[in-house]
Amino acid sequence: QIEQRDQDACRGFLQEDLEKWKPRIIVALGSTALQALWPSGPGSLARAKGVHRLGDRWLVVTDPPSKHIAGRRNLTAEYDKIFELIVRLLSGIVPPLRVRTSPSVTPGTK
Repeated sequence: QIEQRDQDACRGFLQEDLEKWKPRIIVALGSTALQALWPSGPGSLARAKGVHRLGDRWLVVTDPPSKHIAGRRNLTAEYDKIFELIVRLLSGIVPPLRVRTSPSVTPGTK
């Protein structure tokens, strides 16, 4: 588990990269990434899993690779769906109904 002070120390670098690269889609792999990108979000990974619109960006939230590595779950099929979703989003195809629209928030800020 990442300690809060480590996450706080990296927040400036994350914000700098987001401003520099201006990604249209961000994938949060797990609760640590979710908290770093969307501190004011729904809190738990279980509630946040899915697709969210944060301002002009898409935030795709899913399980961390550690669940797959630890053998707790085979995430291959889920990750295949995530990559398919990213391709659709990049093509301008908005996913139906499962998209959760969130208030305009800059990822990484409260």
